[in-house]
Amino acid sequence: MRSRYSAGNDLQRKINRAEAGNPNGQSPWGEAGLALPQIPPSLTLPSGSIRVCPAYTSVKVLTSGTLAKDRRLYSGIEAYKEGHGMGWGRLRKNLLCVQTLAQALALPGRGRANGVLLCLLFLFTQPGVHAQSMPRVSREDVNDSVEIKRIPRFMPEADLERFRLVKYHVQVDSAFRGIRIGDTIPDVLWDFPLWVVNDPEGKDTIRLREHQDTDLLVLDFWASWCSPCVESMHKWEGYTGQLGKRVKLIGVHIDYDYKALPFSRRRNWRVMSVIGADARMLNRYFFDRSTVSRLIWIKNGKLAAITGGSGYDLDTVRRFADGESVAIPIDTNWTYSSNAQSTANR
Repeated sequence: MRSRYSAGNDLQRKINRAEAGNPNGQSPWGEAGLALPQIPPSLTLPSGSIRVCPAYTSVKVLTSGTLAKDRRLYSGIEAYKEGHGMGWGRLRKNLLCVQTLAQALALPGRGRANGVLLCLLFLFTQPGVHAQSMPRVSREDVNDSVEIKRIPRFMPEADLERFRLVKYHVQVDSAFRGIRIGDTIPDVLWDFPLWVVNDPEGKDTIRLREHQDTDLLVLDFWASWCSPCVESMHKWEGYTGQLGKRVKLIGVHIDYDYKALPFSRRRNWRVMSVIGADARMLNRYFFDRSTVSRLIWIKNGKLAAITGGSGYDLDTVRRFADGESVAIPIDTNWTYSSNAQSTANR
């Protein structure tokens, strides 16, 4: 099958002619190609459902060269020539089936268009697989004279070159659905790369999936000015120290980015914290507005509970992690779980 992504393109016409006259895969530039029986398949589909993944960001609109607001799927020589499909890391000459983990080669040759169509057909015919809208986070540089004057006095070790003073704005569309108690955590959230500080291994990016097999995964939303949040982080730091790998605590910092690392170091916290736009994105998945002083309990891949920092102790957490039936006080204010019971039993 000839590639007809842009039949009017001069370079594309050369490729079409080369394909017609070169059954052994000779390229239009005279480079030796693979014999037809050796040409690798355009697409190798993974077994099972394809996880929806937002790892590929906006690309150029071919007609204008401007950035598209939505993720796009491009194929053929235009993607090859202009380098579309860029995401985190530099991916050359690959057509990425955007929002999936599948890849199809975008080099000129036979079968490429078929591979793309097969990828899309496979994706949308799998039961339970659908593209989910995500929160969109934008940021704005802040010229807060009061805050700027406070930094040298209260946090002189702050690194403002690495952590700029910015304000984040979160938007969602009508297709977005927040996570309720009892919901399965979507793959898109498990696989999203999160910017973190104070990781014991020195990482600056993690994915929640790295901790999916933990008996209990807890996200603690906090800010330096929120005393109940700080108290909760300190308490859970002690819990994880006693419970070991059975419980994983990850802080989610909802404040100016520069504060998270110095504040954590001053208190000798060993727990990492998600910061920046990623922290706001996580917040929006579980809360219908910006909020702090709340904990997200994830067990067996589902949102099991949303609590404050009190009403339970170490023994309760241990039994919950073990799968025993325990009562946990639920706080559903500002969440998508307003009809949930006041206590969760496991």
